[in-house]
This record gives sequence, C-alpha cells and structure tokens, in this order.
Amino acid sequence: MNILIFVRTPQSAERYKKIAGGVLEVVFKLAVNEEKTHVTSVFQGWLT
Repeated sequence: MNILIFVRTPQSAERYKKIAGGVLEVVFKLAVNEEKTHVTSVFQGWLT
C-alpha cells in the first residue's frame, strides 16, 4: 500500500510522517516499514 501526503515544508513532512505512521500502526494495526518510508520532493518523484 502506498500513501502520499503533500505538505509545504520538509519539517511538516517529517511531522506528518510520524503522525501517519502512528495512526497506521495503532488504529489500523498495520506495520510501517521504516526502511521504505521516506520524505521526498514532488519534483524528485516518489519512486526514488
């Protein structure tokens, strides 16, 4: 499953990455692979 979250700053991206990971793990009982989870720019692409 892929989830894309769009924010304006890298700092916001890191903050929301933690929030989303917590929701996925606690509420939905899903495992988040930290090795695959990353923050990138829409200009670089999300497949990098």
